[in-house]
Amino acid sequence: MRIYLIIISCLVIFSSCKQDNFSFIERIDLGDANPIGITMNKDEVWVSDAENNRIIIFNKAFEQLRVIEDLDRPMHIEDDQGRVFVPEYGLDQIRILEGDSDGILQLNDTLDAPAGVSISGTELAIADFYNHSILHLYNGKLNRIGEQGSHVGQLNYPTDVQLFNNSIYVADAYNNRVQVFDRSGKSIAIIGELEEMDASTGIYVDDYGVFVTDYENGRVLNYAHDGQLHEIITEGIKKPSDVITVDNEVWVTDFEDKSILKYRYK
Repeated sequence: MRIYLIIISCLVIFSSCKQDNFSFIERIDLGDANPIGITMNKDEVWVSDAENNRIIIFNKAFEQLRVIEDLDRPMHIEDDQGRVFVPEYGLDQIRILEGDSDGILQLNDTLDAPAGVSISGTELAIADFYNHSILHLYNGKLNRIGEQGSHVGQLNYPTDVQLFNNSIYVADAYNNRVQVFDRSGKSIAIIGELEEMDASTGIYVDDYGVFVTDYENGRVLNYAHDGQLHEIITEGIKKPSDVITVDNEVWVTDFEDKSILKYRYK
């Protein structure tokens, strides 16, 4: 039994230290911007700068194109076929930006500091920070998932959310984990407890797996969809706030370093 435990410990240590599949490409300096969220809108890169109440828009070479100002603490933003959904943390609303149009998402419920949003077709999920829950719209029905607490099914200041393959992945920030729900609101998985996250702030899910920013520990964790740890990315990272994948690259917003960090899948 003792030998078995030692072997398991070694495997865990090896798994948590390897970074074989990602290599650092470059650091993009964002000047005075403290990036919170990032999304791709067609061929444009949109970066939310909550400290300065604005969104900065770049081309893919990170040449600045324009700035959208007079927002109120825009957080983890999401593109949906050219429309960008912007959680305005300070105004308790979701703003929708498309071309020259500017509207507010109408909901039959009240938000309290929305921090993240995800859209998949007609399905929508919002990380409702101070309500410690996810507001979920599916098949025309609006429901709340979660309540404040640290047990299974409970949330503690969720900061981001992603819809993927009929599941709802939540950056359960101050429970220091990712929690996965089905569409009925049942908790079906908890990810990241073994890695001892400290503020899981941003999340992105694609076919490759689950990426989560471990803010206070200065790293990005990559898991399989079933929660098995694949990689930990640490090179160059200080305080990561969000992450997306673009083509064969991983892009990380670093709030403290005022930058975007790029990594390539090997």
